[in-house]
Amino acid sequence: MDAWCVNAMQWGRDDCMLAVADVVLTITGKDPARRFRGTYRTKLGARRVLGRSGTLRAARASASALHWKPIAPADAKPGDVGLIAISVKGARGKVIKDYAAMVCLSSGWFVGRKELGFTAFASEKLAFAWSIR
Repeated sequence: MDAWCVNAMQWGRDDCMLAVADVVLTITGKDPARRFRGTYRTKLGARRVLGRSGTLRAARASASALHWKPIAPADAKPGDVGLIAISVKGARGKVIKDYAAMVCLSSGWFVGRKELGFTAFASEKLAFAWSIR
């Protein structure tokens, strides 16, 4: 996570999904983003790989495959994974709803990667969360 503070985010390397997956991999030895690594290098590439359903579908599929339990974001423990709703510009400039991946840093708080550095949100701002244990 230290690298989040000094390096600009790179799509396909340490964007929100892969940065959180790196944390989970360190904790559990299992990579929730294994099938996405090396498949894109741009924001558009990420959208193509994730498809119309975006981050939510990918997160649910990974959570299911790894047997993560859905939990209320307020119940998350350090290392647990969550999603926060965001608005992004789609391919034609239309604003669409998607989700950004975040990891629980401490009780009640999640952090995630952004283009320069990281961001933090209180758990009540998150839409979904899973226990990785």
